[in-house]
Amino acid sequence: MAQRCPAEKWKKIRAVRSVVTGAPEIERKDKRIGSSLEAAPLVHIADPELLKALEGQDFTEVCITSAIEIKAGEGPAEAFRPAEVPEVSVVPKLAEGEKCARSRRITVGCRFRSGISRCFGPRRRRPSRTRRAHVKNIAG
Repeated sequence: MAQRCPAEKWKKIRAVRSVVTGAPEIERKDKRIGSSLEAAPLVHIADPELLKALEGQDFTEVCITSAIEIKAGEGPAEAFRPAEVPEVSVVPKLAEGEKCARSRRITVGCRFRSGISRCFGPRRRRPSRTRRAHVKNIAG
């Protein structure tokens, strides 16, 4: 059954995102991580409703991380778990691979020195407006 209210769904997604983005801050303070794109957190979600809200979402894009792994369950005791959203816990991890020159994400196997699905080929340049107008005038 589809969720009836997108606002409620995104409220749940934002709640999980706040925990995921909070975990690297501790790592950043301890100088183990620089930016959120260097992170590949392991997220444990105990609430089935929160887990369901994430279905179909590219949560790496939502959280601005290089990778993310989501598991159902409580998670380990040492995981980051804020009081505001106790159903979510995060184990911060560094992303493995190299930084992509295009997306700035850290992954393995992109021809731009790391990878992400959108780094599949060279960028195409659109002709400038004057060039398009010139071609249109020549074509008649």
